Amino acid sequence: MASFRSACLLLMATFACAQAFAQQSLDSGLKDDGQWAMPAKDYAATRFSNFAEVNSGNVRQLQIAWTFSTGVTHGRKATPLVVGSAMYIVTPYPDYYLYAIDLTQPGGQLKWAYEPQSARAAQGVACCDVVNRGAAYADGKIIFNNPVGTEPTAKQSGKP
Repeated sequence: MASFRSACLLLMATFACAQAFAQQSLDSGLKDDGQWAMPAKDYAATRFSNFAEVNSGNVRQLQIAWTFSTGVTHGRKATPLVVGSAMYIVTPYPDYYLYAIDLTQPGGQLKWAYEPQSARAAQGVACCDVVNRGAAYADGKIIFNNPVGTEPTAKQSGKP
């Protein structure tokens, strides 16, 4: 019985350490204003960055640097994530694709695309239009939901 208890305690400690590491990784990303590791920027959902480069004196001078078309015309309710040097975008129905855009390249070049097969029948049961609320980042993975289920993908490769 004591060995079973020890094994359970060891297993619980391992999970706690792994969870703490993932949380620490996310928290460090939240402190960096150049990162947008969760849909509303932070736990308070401020959607605010402290960058000083754009202010009331120069905001009129902003111009579009590049665009990225997903080819999907349904509504969008998903904030892109910025983790490291990539931007992650999730599309709405009918695709529910995840795109990684390389922010180190001029023009926002596509780094990879994860294109799972979605159930076309899901459109009939989806609430509030067939949108996606976006991705999340944790433990080196970009995670998003589609009508089939939750899709965790590796941040660097887009592989499940």
